[in-house]
Amino acid sequence: MRLSMVFVLLLCQLSLSLIWLLQPEQRSAYEQFVPQDVLGLMVLTHPPTRLDFLEHSSVGRWFDLVAQDLEERIPDEVREQVVSLFRDELESVWLLIHHLEGRPEGSWRIHFTGLLKPRPLQRRALELRIEQVVKDVFGAVQTSEHQNVRIYRGRKPGQVIYQVQMPDFLLVSNSEEGWQKTMRTIAGEEASLAEMTSFRRVQAHLRMEEGLFLYFKANRIFPLFPEFGYLIRWNQEEISEDYYEIR
Repeated sequence: MRLSMVFVLLLCQLSLSLIWLLQPEQRSAYEQFVPQDVLGLMVLTHPPTRLDFLEHSSVGRWFDLVAQDLEERIPDEVREQVVSLFRDELESVWLLIHHLEGRPEGSWRIHFTGLLKPRPLQRRALELRIEQVVKDVFGAVQTSEHQNVRIYRGRKPGQVIYQVQMPDFLLVSNSEEGWQKTMRTIAGEEASLAEMTSFRRVQAHLRMEEGLFLYFKANRIFPLFPEFGYLIRWNQEEISEDYYEIR
């Protein structure tokens, strides 16, 4: 009897070990929605309502960032909406940078797509908040809908935001090509960032969904710079940072 019990326990232990070994690598579902050819990716989880943490980070010191100065550059009405968005409705943001477009005056236009994950029971509130932010930024807005895509257009050329309803998140983008490519990636019709070996190396060293995660293919713009990942975590007492580059 005792020998039988030992044998059963050994079988159970072996079964549990095999189950653990055969488990697929744990990944976030969202990374499989990111097109492989993006220039960069930012993941912000449980976003703070203030930017004070940047002042105590390496990035803040390198670029001499002052939270109050950054916040004052945002119009009051927009800043209030964004603070409420981060505080009340938003759980995480995945910001996909498709590419940068140079302008004649020397500035850059960022072509982006955002995957906005709402807090529990805050889906509708998130949609209304995004609509209000767009109106505050664009001023007068023309709205149209096609299937599950809502399009906001401002009066100035290039002022456009596409919003797509997804089961678990809200997709917003200022790039028609970008959001359509993202939708094809979600459908499995195009390769995702999760399939890219160099990104998986970054992911193996940095926890993407803790604080502020940045991934940038800097070598596509500056050949001497590396592809890298950077992570800032914060709490009430301290800031911690991690960095990993592909060599």
